[in-house]
Amino acid sequence: MKIKIYYGPKSGFEELIPEEKITLSELVIEQEAIRKQFIHLQHGETIKKRERDHIKCLVAYSESYASITESAVQSFNSLINVSDIENLYLQNPPVHITNLLEESYSEDISYEDYVYNLLNKDKFLKIIQGAKIIIR
Repeated sequence: MKIKIYYGPKSGFEELIPEEKITLSELVIEQEAIRKQFIHLQHGETIKKRERDHIKCLVAYSESYASITESAVQSFNSLINVSDIENLYLQNPPVHITNLLEESYSEDISYEDYVYNLLNKDKFLKIIQGAKIIIR
């Protein structure tokens, strides 16, 4: 699995990720539905072993981490290992998730930081003039 960890705004992140993707939220919903199916099985019924889904690209936006439970964050590797994932793109992941991934996939991780435009004195003055703020 190739992992890209991106630090920056959503606009820059979306330039990196392919159009065809599955989001972390979609994966969690699917896994929860499968888990509920197993809960409803009758005692003694044979559970057919489920093959791992192949996911070409799994994407987690900054807001995705808030939609998963604390236990899912704590065991993030287990969450992603349920499927066969080729490419994992993470936008601004929590430090705990980054640490877990570095422990298991350190050689497969690349990092990218968004390069913000610098604000110089002239740009600052234009902003102030445009906002009609008076400095005394």
